Amino acid sequence: MVQIAGSGQPAATTEMKELMAATYTNQREIINGFEMPMAELLEHYPPLFTESGMECHFSALVGIELSSMSSAMESQRSHLLNFMATLTSPAVREILGRIRQATEEAGCAEPEILGIILLLV
Repeated sequence: MVQIAGSGQPAATTEMKELMAATYTNQREIINGFEMPMAELLEHYPPLFTESGMECHFSALVGIELSSMSSAMESQRSHLLNFMATLTSPAVREILGRIRQATEEAGCAEPEILGIILLLV
């Protein structure tokens, strides 16, 4: 997998995605079980730390493509924030306050999207 990840060739990308899919269960066991230090995980699964590898892992984890998730979050973000504002949980209210503050400071919507993901998990 290390050799494939470093080549950057289109065929290698396809092969890398197939290997990532074939080893997905093992990746999740390692990640969820904190069985290996991050540096060692990088050694064994370098594609996990690349854009295409992360997209592949995300798709396997949640069952949708990352690009679909991004566009859905962008188009529905205000509806999700409005809904979450109706919740009475003190933890949710605190996070929403932090999201508003970070959004004002950043001057863009990125903190809202990241905050929504945090609240959904």
